[in-house]
Amino acid sequence: MSNTEGEVISSLSTQIQRAGTLLQRGAADQIEGYQSRFQTIEGLHERLFKNLIVSDFDPKMGFETAKKLFGTEHVSFAAVDGTDYARPLFDLIVFFGGSYATRGTITYNDKSPPSVEYENHFLKGGRALSSCIPVFVNEVPEIDQSFFQQGGSSEVTTARPLTDEMIANNSTIPAWIMTLSEFYLAYRLAKEPDPPRIILLDRSLSSTFPNLIFDSSKRQLWMSNGALHGLQLDNIPLDVNDLAYARYHFYVPELQLPPARGDSLRYRILLELENNGPMTKNQLFQRLGTGSPDRQARVEKFVQKSIKDGYLEETNGLYQLTERYRTTWPRIRKLVETIGQRMFEEKPKENPMKIEKNGSWHWLTTQDMAFLTLFTLNMLIEECLTKNILLLGLAKDTAARDLKNHVLPVLITNGVWKSEISQTDLSNLPNTDRMLLQSLSIFNHKQIPVPWSLVEYDASFL
Repeated sequence: MSNTEGEVISSLSTQIQRAGTLLQRGAADQIEGYQSRFQTIEGLHERLFKNLIVSDFDPKMGFETAKKLFGTEHVSFAAVDGTDYARPLFDLIVFFGGSYATRGTITYNDKSPPSVEYENHFLKGGRALSSCIPVFVNEVPEIDQSFFQQGGSSEVTTARPLTDEMIANNSTIPAWIMTLSEFYLAYRLAKEPDPPRIILLDRSLSSTFPNLIFDSSKRQLWMSNGALHGLQLDNIPLDVNDLAYARYHFYVPELQLPPARGDSLRYRILLELENNGPMTKNQLFQRLGTGSPDRQARVEKFVQKSIKDGYLEETNGLYQLTERYRTTWPRIRKLVETIGQRMFEEKPKENPMKIEKNGSWHWLTTQDMAFLTLFTLNMLIEECLTKNILLLGLAKDTAARDLKNHVLPVLITNGVWKSEISQTDLSNLPNTDRMLLQSLSIFNHKQIPVPWSLVEYDASFL
């Protein structure tokens, strides 16, 4: 008996010693790797980043900019953040998602840094939205698109065992509730009679939009895997055309948005006709800035397809939006506000994540939540443009690599940013943008006093 115990103790001791050795060697390899990467940073500030990092902030310039943008040096703001969780409860899973806005005022001074004052009594005066959704475990895969087969099938995948714990831990439902609540709360704040002049969101807007476009892109599933299609609004059922058009419904002609290219060209054509009335082809070409014959041919192709799909009609050479789709956006706004109020503000008799369609109740799927979140973002952008509200997204992604992997190589190779640094040196920099910039700041603390900021680069790199 003692020999057996001794063998067991010896075996465990050996395994513990082996694990410690593996951990030590693995950590040493990582440290050595980063030491070599840190060597690449030496001299990088002078060779490249001295013109890309701003650490000298002029209070007077900030004061004048605030006066120009907002008409006052006292600027109200609201910062929105969210939380979510899932908890099993017997044969139910309770999903929670919500968001809260803290508010305050930024006062810009011409001779000293801005000051920030937060509102008191936030429990009484603060704005918050949340929803608690109980769902039977067996119904979760019907709602959550992440459990569906990839590639277009609407059947639940059986590639992995769907245990209760796995469903609760891996469901994306609470994250979708939280995301929708954040954008809906920001929209509600922007709709107030005296809205905050700056709205801060805890996410990158330039990456959130394409992600939402992707999450709502499987057109073959719009009818089968969601409850929005066919929903009656003002006695008109939502169809595929309504959903497709509303995904790109943000019109900022001064910024050429949506851009007259790629997938968004078709919807830019519809938006031009919706906002500016009937046009001839030549007038459309001029509005879209399509001067070359090949681009004009592409516009004409989409015009003809839009006529075939029922979006447009042509009379005596004039093209206009059909009556059916002139009401698309008002009905979509009504849809978002109705579901948002029901999910986050009212006390509904039915589950807040169910909607009534054709006399029966249907679950909103995560595909529907992607649509609703995207529509809410478009509504928020529209409201901010109308009321001159500055909408900012703050990203703190520690794994971001856009600057190192895309921005620097592209702009240096094309001579936009002048530097003799080679592509090999760029590839040997620390792996993430955060580590690169933090290391650069530490190694050059005399040249880069805090606080500092990287110059803005175009969101096309995200």
